[in-house]
Amino acid sequence: MVWTAGDNQLREYIAAHVERRASLQVEYDGTEDNRLRIALSTELRLTEQSLARLIKQLLSALPTPEDEKPLSATSIKARKAARSRWDRARQAGM
Repeated sequence: MVWTAGDNQLREYIAAHVERRASLQVEYDGTEDNRLRIALSTELRLTEQSLARLIKQLLSALPTPEDEKPLSATSIKARKAARSRWDRARQAGM
């Protein structure tokens, strides 16, 4: 699996969201002020939703098992024939 530049950026965003969520959770656990706890719980919820969207976006870029299905004999023959035509056309053009 090779990550694209976009995938790498997305992974960095996910890491930043995970760190943000962890720091918010520490703040939430350490406070007794109910107003602050409500604000922090709202921010935690929003961060988790954003994190879920980012992960879903990253997972949609990964190949599925259907993408890795073995080719049928017909498909293999068709690819071989197409490559043969392209190679002939390329050689004739040179």
